[in-house]
Amino acid sequence: MNTNLYWIAGPWPGRLAVSPRPRGGGWLEEEIIGWSESGIDVVVSLLTHEERNELDLNKEEELCRAHDNQCRRLPNRYSG
Repeated sequence: MNTNLYWIAGPWPGRLAVSPRPRGGGWLEEEIIGWSESGIDVVVSLLTHEERNELDLNKEEELCRAHDNQCRRLPNRYSG
């Protein structure tokens, strides 16, 4: 796994981490396997459809399911 996970402490049950976007294309499955090995079972993506296309992350949801992870999309358009 190449994606850095940043764990956030909080009063809720379970654990919460944030990270930059994963590597796309042929590297994506390796990233998702790494998440699973780190204990992550739900992935929430804030990327828009256009960003997913540009970063070659279109198979993220399919690969998450294949590795027993839930994948949620909450596209967020923001201005930098």
